[in-house]
Amino acid sequence: MTTWLTTTEAAERLGVSPKTVYRRISDGTLAAYRLASSGQYKIRAEDLEHQIEPVSKED
Repeated sequence: MTTWLTTTEAAERLGVSPKTVYRRISDGTLAAYRLASSGQYKIRAEDLEHQIEPVSKED
């Protein structure tokens, strides 16, 4: 089952502002789907995984 998030929820999970989420949607680095009825963006939770990068441990 797909979990859908609002831009605010996606921002909270990523630790960024909603404005950053909108910018990533606009530049194509974050996939989003727009509801025809309201114009609101919805983001699949699994698409956020592409936005999270592992941090390497420095010696």
